[in-house]
Amino acid sequence: MRLRRYRKAATRGDGRAGMWEECEASDFVAFWSDTKYVMARDAEGAEWLLESGLSLLKIEEEADGLARIGRDCLVRVEAIEAVRNRANHEETGTERVFVVGGHAYKSSRRGRVGWPVGEYRQGCLKVA
Repeated sequence: MRLRRYRKAATRGDGRAGMWEECEASDFVAFWSDTKYVMARDAEGAEWLLESGLSLLKIEEEADGLARIGRDCLVRVEAIEAVRNRANHEETGTERVFVVGGHAYKSSRRGRVGWPVGEYRQGCLKVA
């Protein structure tokens, strides 16, 4: 799936800061949204703003290898490093997080914590 991302700063002196550039959905390990924007993180850990009008649902439908872990987050299945419980400081109890590219993404989905990551990956994959 082809996407457009906003380039915040020039890289390697190419002078192309503040421009939109084409990229593939497979360049990213995680996607999340807030009220207005869809953001993505690449394998190097950089955050990108994606073109307006794009939704997580459209990305989920058209890109392969992604799993929805919550209402506002998709992660690349093969990039999942760990699934953990951590203390939730806003409420009593714990919350599930998925570690992808060294960053923790909160899950709102119920499921079995403590699965080996490989088994979790198999459970996420769509059966064709």
